[in-house]
Amino acid sequence: MQGVKEALKNHAELAKETIKISSKTKPLELAVREIESGNGHVK
Repeated sequence: MQGVKEALKNHAELAKETIKISSKTKPLELAVREIESGNGHVK
């Protein structure tokens, strides 16, 4: 049973890191999308 608890804990840590990273990259993704769709001035 100990192994299962450990695995779940590791998974939760990983999920937290992933969320942190994705929340950082979100504004960048939006900016890129705007530029690609032609809303930005960069062509």
